[in-house]
Amino acid sequence: MAAAKGNQYAKKDAPLELRKECYRQFCQHLASGMKKESFYFEHPQLMVTHRTVEKWPDENPEDFPPEHRDVAFNKGYQYWENIASSSATGENEKANTASLQMVLRNKYGWDKREESTTTQDEKAALDRFARAIAAEREKLHQERNADHNATQTPSAHSQATLDKSE
Repeated sequence: MAAAKGNQYAKKDAPLELRKECYRQFCQHLASGMKKESFYFEHPQLMVTHRTVEKWPDENPEDFPPEHRDVAFNKGYQYWENIASSSATGENEKANTASLQMVLRNKYGWDKREESTTTQDEKAALDRFARAIAAEREKLHQERNADHNATQTPSAHSQATLDKSE
């Protein structure tokens, strides 16, 4: 039965023991290496998806310990790492590396770069720092050129010009 808009199946008045069982199944789902987005729980008194279950530890950590969810997620991650490792070492020759790579990319974002959270003030400070470095480099370059020119012996042409003027 599909939940209508304003789903009432996930009300907090569903029996606590039923919600605890749902949470246990959610953690088991994560620990098996499945994505949270594929979790659902259907019961005549309670019908929920991961979105609802994920709120319970924040709302009631005594009944739904967040560490259970966190450990379950890590177990699921470890599940996939073990498959990748056994494939890489040749222990599991049947592993389809292309599929495994796709799972790891999609599930854990292994090939995604983190977006920068640099603030405008931080960017401005970095720009000032970069300009200061560039100015110091230019100053050093000019000093080196000046030192180099001062220690240069006159060329034959310059020496001949000097000799004529004397």
